[in-house]
Amino acid sequence: MFWKNKAPPPRLRFTATFDLIPPDLPCEVFISYARKEERQAVVIDDLLSEFGFSVYRDRKQLDAGDNYPKHLWDAISRSRAVVALLSNTAVTRPWVLRECEWALQNNKLLACAIESIHDESMPTLLRNLHLTDISKERIGAHELARALARKLRRPALEALVERQLYELGPVRGAGPEKTTPGQNRDARTFLNSKELGILKSEWVDVQEFADVDRILWFESNRSRGTALEYEVKVWIKTNAHSLYREATSGPPDQPLEEFKMRIHMAELSAKLGNVDAMIFLGFAFSNGWHGITDSKLARDYFKEAAELGHSRAWAPYAAMLNTGEGGPRDVHTAADWFRLAAGAGDALSMTQYGLLCAKGLAGEADPILAARHWWTKAAIAGHAGAKVNLAQVMDDRDKGFDLLLEAVEAFQEKPGQGSQAELMAPALLGQWFDEGRGSANARVRAQICFEQESD
Repeated sequence: MFWKNKAPPPRLRFTATFDLIPPDLPCEVFISYARKEERQAVVIDDLLSEFGFSVYRDRKQLDAGDNYPKHLWDAISRSRAVVALLSNTAVTRPWVLRECEWALQNNKLLACAIESIHDESMPTLLRNLHLTDISKERIGAHELARALARKLRRPALEALVERQLYELGPVRGAGPEKTTPGQNRDARTFLNSKELGILKSEWVDVQEFADVDRILWFESNRSRGTALEYEVKVWIKTNAHSLYREATSGPPDQPLEEFKMRIHMAELSAKLGNVDAMIFLGFAFSNGWHGITDSKLARDYFKEAAELGHSRAWAPYAAMLNTGEGGPRDVHTAADWFRLAAGAGDALSMTQYGLLCAKGLAGEADPILAARHWWTKAAIAGHAGAKVNLAQVMDDRDKGFDLLLEAVEAFQEKPGQGSQAELMAPALLGQWFDEGRGSANARVRAQICFEQESD
């Protein structure tokens, strides 16, 4: 045989997962634009997709032979927001005005200006609307994403975008103000050689003093916008990383006093902005390493890392919000963080977000469809709990049985997870077996599972 002297190929057991296809969800955001501005529409489409929005743009979704008006109105009616890219050209186009009028009547319109629009060009329909200025490509797209997150009630995404807006600057209501009103954070402060020498001398003193708060104050209030800014930022980043590496280099069974010292190093690293250190501290305080437990502190570290865009923090922060561990319970915000983590490929978050959808707690227009979508994606990724949930809502009873059987086999291979799905799956499989569900092959495998359970 061709695999002679090699390990035989693995037996393909997870056959029920092979033909799973996640049901399509309606696009959240419909882009209305003039054909002349298609380049800008493509840029906005790509940037909104990066933020996790599902976007409808006619040239992307339409196929040859589609009924254009019907397809368009189906998409716009199923969307949750209509982003109108307005310009001096767009406000003269009948299709754009018709889409804006419909969106306005249904409280879905988010009107944006991609250029300065002449007052005499603006139709009466749009004259009194506030326009989101997105003429500056990167900052404009972020401000649009923030407005969309607010309109669609996506608190986690809104927090993420606000942090990024603050970093991009100029700041317009996106986080705590650290510059004078109207000041561009990218503007350079030109110093003569004497002034620069004094600033460098201050920086040397700050480094020798080695106080984190003083270092951060100097970075925000003295070096920013000067020729010294880059040097200070690099120093902070390098030292934060060094502290993090030193904090996490110890053995798992290190003495308590040494562990406390490493926690202190990690705290300094986190204060200097190292996101990996925040994650480390979040898990250290939430899991009670060396008996040191502080749920509130763990939640604060996870929140900081999550809002800075670290995807590894999204799921644990969502879990703490969902259960109320370390602070008030906030299921709606938890659902949004789970959704972000699910979009980043975390199968457990897909499963959890699906559960919140099924309970009607995630704000989805069609909760069951959304739950099936995310459970299917998680099942394809191999999450046994998602298979249990999906099996219960499948229309095909035999396929549902096969999928549940796969989950039970997976739980038997790796027991001890203690999840609700693991506890209920064997009993549900036995019930379905008694009802005569499943193919002949699947029922034989199920009997083997029952025998292993009884042992």
